[in-house]
Amino acid sequence: MGITLYAPALALQTVVGTPLWLSIAVIGLVCTIYTAIGGIKSVVWTDVFQCLIMFIGVVAVIIKGSIVVGTRHSVIRVATEGHRLEWFNFDPDPRVRHTNWGFLFGALFAFLPNWCNQAGVQRFSSLRSLESAYRTFWLLIPVAVAYHIILGYFGILIYSYYNMLGCDPVQAGLISNFNQIVPYFVLDVLRSLPGLSGIFISCLFSGSLSSFSSGINALSANTVEDIFGGLIQKSKLVSQTFAAKLFVFVYGIAVIGLAYSIISMSGSITQKAGIVVGACGGPLTGIYFLGGMIPKANWIGAIVGSVTAVIFNIWIAFGAEMYGKPPVKLAPNPTIGCFPSNFTETMMEQPMYSYNITLYNVTGHSRTSQDSPLTSDGGFFLYNVSYVWYGFIGFFLTLIIGTVVSLCTGGDRGEPVDARLIFPVCRRLCGIQPCSHDESTSNQTGESQAVIQCSTTEHQGTPLNIQPTDRDCNEPLL
Repeated sequence: MGITLYAPALALQTVVGTPLWLSIAVIGLVCTIYTAIGGIKSVVWTDVFQCLIMFIGVVAVIIKGSIVVGTRHSVIRVATEGHRLEWFNFDPDPRVRHTNWGFLFGALFAFLPNWCNQAGVQRFSSLRSLESAYRTFWLLIPVAVAYHIILGYFGILIYSYYNMLGCDPVQAGLISNFNQIVPYFVLDVLRSLPGLSGIFISCLFSGSLSSFSSGINALSANTVEDIFGGLIQKSKLVSQTFAAKLFVFVYGIAVIGLAYSIISMSGSITQKAGIVVGACGGPLTGIYFLGGMIPKANWIGAIVGSVTAVIFNIWIAFGAEMYGKPPVKLAPNPTIGCFPSNFTETMMEQPMYSYNITLYNVTGHSRTSQDSPLTSDGGFFLYNVSYVWYGFIGFFLTLIIGTVVSLCTGGDRGEPVDARLIFPVCRRLCGIQPCSHDESTSNQTGESQAVIQCSTTEHQGTPLNIQPTDRDCNEPLL
């Protein structure tokens, strides 16, 4: 959340020159206030609006940029010839920075944490029925895939645009940070269309605020319900609603502080987000699957496995930053086109930097690309593992260590297993019997009460007294 708060503040600084610290404080406080006031309902409805703004902003820039670049060049061809677009690389070595295998598994374990974490499950649980949750889940997949394809095309469009102009704004000294390239490109391309550049800046803010509000709301709910739930329920001074609002403010201020700390860090924001999601999201997904796949898993195994995986991932992430072999440098982008005297009227409506050039770095060093492979020799091999594999590593470490520790600490310890909490395919593999309803028992009020028989081979016939529902016994609990 600190990264998502830092990104739009950096964009605002690039566009209007607002101090970075002020942008972070204003954006963070505004989002914290409306999340505290409105709760999950405000989070969901603002996210709906923000999602629409995100698509409108990105698509508007892509259409305009493609029209400008496509009149003379092919975006795909320029990016391919510049070695910024590699279609097929099936090298199984995890030390190669970006491969088809890495993105296949990396993308999978980047998405899974969003579907297993508190914010995601909280949204699904807020729906009216299990069927609504199913529909929402399946609709999410094509939308997410389409959005990431659009973002990928956006990236190579920016490269093709400045390659065609012969002016790399970073090497020319027009901007000081590669993370500023997107808002700079937007103002460059859309400056002739009043209002559209503002829509895209709103798009950046929407993406940040949606993640930020969802995160602090989920943290607050987790804290109030799972950590201090018993104390707050017994308290006569503080209600659950007030406590939830209070913790939203606490976590909001904490994230603002973390966003400030990111200012001193260098490198790509996107890569840092990928490292964080992989290092911490992989173990989180591992806990979820440990509970759904291994009937004998217990809380000790879940904690030991996940904490070990997080520590391991953080270790190799810090080791990679400090001692890992740096990516191979790509050929420098041209900067000869940054001189105003070299521009002609055919060069796309006279780009904005043709009248705003103050610094030149034509003879500067070639930049370190985020898209180039790692060489596999030298240094401790784990420090050279690509960041896209962190989620994969964390997931399987949690699953394996959690299973072993659970079995060594007594497994389920004789507790009955509810079949609805185990994945259907794992029920058959683990010998969990299907559930059966016994409607013969009734409580004193005359209401029918279902006794559900869900047993393993070791605990046959252990009853679970669960109130009857209209869902099938084999359906998972939401």
